[in-house]
Amino acid sequence: MTGPKFWDMHQDLTAYEVAETFGVSRRTIRRKVAAGLLIPTRQLPGKTGAQLFDRADAERIFGTKSAA
Repeated sequence: MTGPKFWDMHQDLTAYEVAETFGVSRRTIRRKVAAGLLIPTRQLPGKTGAQLFDRADAERIFGTKSAA
């Protein structure tokens, strides 16, 4: 029996990946973060480290993954 893998369901996504997956702009993601609706799970090290978001949180806010 095959089904979704753990890492497919519990995966951190960058803002770019969230935008591509759910068909929204990175500006929309920044707005949701500023409003406290989408909370990064962690931030990568460095001066401009990328914020990572939980896939389930992104799905809750933007809907399910596009069929593309």
